[in-house]
Parts: sequence; C-alpha cells; structure tokens
Amino acid sequence: ARRIQEGLVTSHLPPIPGFQVALRLEPAFETGGDLLFVKRRPSGTWFAAVGDICGKGLAAALYMAQATALLEQAVQREDQRLEDMLCSLDLTLRHLLGPRGFLTLILLEWDEAGNYRLARAGHPGALVLQGLTEEGSCEVTPHGRGLGLRPAGPGDWQVMEGILPPKGWMVLYSDGLSEAMNRDGELYGLERLSAQLRRLWGTG
Repeated sequence: ARRIQEGLVTSHLPPIPGFQVALRLEPAFETGGDLLFVKRRPSGTWFAAVGDICGKGLAAALYMAQATALLEQAVQREDQRLEDMLCSLDLTLRHLLGPRGFLTLILLEWDEAGNYRLARAGHPGALVLQGLTEEGSCEVTPHGRGLGLRPAGPGDWQVMEGILPPKGWMVLYSDGLSEAMNRDGELYGLERLSAQLRRLWGTG
C-alpha cells in the first residue's frame, strides 16, 4: 500500500523554466491521507495542490487516491478555474467520504511570468518569502471551508492573485509540519517554521 501511494504522489518534475520546485512528503505511518500533486495544464500554466484527508492509515490513503484522480481530471479541463475545481470536489467527496470525512486542500496555479492564483479549502495558508526579515515574509490565506463536510453549505472559496517576485518563495505545507510536537507536547508552530524558512532562504 505504501508503494502504491508513493506512486500517486508527485515526487519528480520536468524542468520548469524560470522556477525551481522542491517536493517532500513524509507520512506519519506506512500510509496516510496527505496529498501532493503538481501538473502542467494544457494551456501551459502549472498547477500544484497540497491536501490532507481527515484520518490516517489505509482508509485515508484510499480517499487520497480518489481525490488525486479527481484533481488529475480537473486540471485537464481548461474551463475549470480553481474555484470551480473546489466546488466540484466538494460535491463529489461528500458522496465518497464517510459521514465524518473531509479534505483540506490548497491550490496554486502560476504562469511563466510568476503570476499566480491561490485558493484554499480549510488548509493552512501559503507562506511567501522575499527576504530575511519578518517583514519579508507573509502568509496568504484566502478563506474557504474544507471539502466534503456535512451538512452541505456554502464553500465561500476565495481566490487571491499576486506575482511571485524574482528569488521569491511560495511554500505550501500541511499542518503535520506546524503541529509537530516535541517531548514536552509543545507545538513547532508557524513562527518557528517561518523563521526556519527565512534562514534557508538566506542560504540561497
């Protein structure tokens, strides 16, 4: 099951002119519900998704596989905007997932000039870094609720747009990183994560 899941997760990419992309997924158990997906759309833009299915183990991995297949279909359709994808996924997952199941997801689409669109469904926001100071980094958190939740309700998915400047970083992550605990039960937290990313950014 672990090998099958690893085959579904994007781990290698062809060169993307003008950009560098780093990918890493480390499940807590043999299998899990984390989703990592990067694909080029027919129009030439690039699309990335990071998500997390509620739960762990084999059941979460199976739902992750279904969500990945739905994303694979959605990115091939040029008429599907990010907000359309979230609406469609929400409806489909409500029929696929158990009564307490849901998916959090963040979607990013960008072009060769660095213009990006970002949408989020209950997932941690994206971190944008442009320098070593706290002022040089910010969190981009468009609002929107998780997917597949019951009862059905308005998703209210917002799409935020921007331009990633030269040497800028856009970091998508799951809460398994920011909510990791030490032996004293203390969360790693967003502040430590941001500070560590700024240190890495400073190394070039």
